[in-house]
Amino acid sequence: MKNAKYLAILLAGILLLSACGPKTTPVPVVTLPPATIPPTAEPTTIPPTAEPITLVYWSMWNADEPMGVVMQQAITAFETANPNVTVEVTWQGRNVRKIFTAAIDSGTVIDLIDNDTARIALTWGDKYVLGLDSYLGQPAIGVTGKTVSETIFPALINQYKTAGGNIASVPYNPYINLWFYNKAHFEAAGITTVPTTFDEWMTANAALKAAGHGSVFTYDPDSYTDVMVGDSVQRYVGCDAFKTALADKTGEAWNSAGLVTWAEDMQALSVYAAQGTSANVYPAGQQAFALGDVTMTFNGTWLPSEVAETAGSDFPWGTFSWPAVTNGVGTVNDYDMGAQGMAITQASAHPDVAIEFIKYVVSLDIQTAVAATGYASALVDVPWIGPITEAYTLMKNATSAFGWACEGWNTGDFFGNDVLPAFTDLITGKITAEAFTAQLVAKAKTNIP
Repeated sequence: MKNAKYLAILLAGILLLSACGPKTTPVPVVTLPPATIPPTAEPTTIPPTAEPITLVYWSMWNADEPMGVVMQQAITAFETANPNVTVEVTWQGRNVRKIFTAAIDSGTVIDLIDNDTARIALTWGDKYVLGLDSYLGQPAIGVTGKTVSETIFPALINQYKTAGGNIASVPYNPYINLWFYNKAHFEAAGITTVPTTFDEWMTANAALKAAGHGSVFTYDPDSYTDVMVGDSVQRYVGCDAFKTALADKTGEAWNSAGLVTWAEDMQALSVYAAQGTSANVYPAGQQAFALGDVTMTFNGTWLPSEVAETAGSDFPWGTFSWPAVTNGVGTVNDYDMGAQGMAITQASAHPDVAIEFIKYVVSLDIQTAVAATGYASALVDVPWIGPITEAYTLMKNATSAFGWACEGWNTGDFFGNDVLPAFTDLITGKITAEAFTAQLVAKAKTNIP
């Protein structure tokens, strides 16, 4: 999904936290029809004789897109089980992130809001949303013997917390950024296992080129350079060290051994970039991959749904994590991931009822329907299907999660204005590693406030 580039929308970025919030998490668009959701048979904790209650829900979805249809099914199932409760939904679409806080500040009544989990915790935070920690120990709906938090991928539920240390939302629609590859190309090149180290990857790339698949990888720089940077550098020095470099006014951090090795390896990788990659504008790169012209592309788990028409039903989808490096920091089980999550506002008059609706959204029935549409479910025990089947296994094996692009957008304009263009030139073979490092050292001295 195209991420409104890396502008001043946070995580398009996570941007300066004091000024804004994280970049909008890429939102998948699927074409498969959503499953029909029967009302859950689980007992409700809301007394059926209680006074009528209306929950006001501002949704980030549009009513006619597949996820909007699934959410409407969740609303219907919830209202059927709780006849005294009405969920009044406004389908705000992606624009909700721009108007939510102003609406709350002006006194608009909103009980439930959903959005990127990073934005909810880091930007809206304790001022606007309720801490949900005390609710997550309640029994899950549809999964016997487990609490709400125990049903959700641990790396997701604990990924973002507010400044006050609270879990601000419940993830219900996750994603992971991964390398997608064409299994037929791998088979033709005699590659039987996915690479887990950089050296293995370079060997596989050489085999692909020798087998006639010299356009090994591509991507869309206007949309995904930031995650290419974050996911690669995380393996070498880790996100914290990278963010330290982004804030170093002297620029000398770019001369550190780990970042120099990173640059050198990216230069080595650049010989396998498909011709024209640097000029790609979304969705050119991912379409080239879907057409079979290129073997790999780096993207999120929404990719198969975006290119479904081009790729066709028989495309040989494969996925693997960004490979680890010798003497590096990150492992193949560390993932750049995130989710859409649901939160309760601080102003809600009915938080105990609102959490019951959230429990329906992450119930077994609803999350099974999420998966049936081709989206990724947040529940550990609900497998993902089709092209993202392998990605589900990678998510289950995740030991830690880091934010979009290592949260480089939090550090200031230097990341977007200087690092990203230089990296595009490096990874596409326009400049050397030495020139890349020298350029960032020089620009840091003048461009970091």
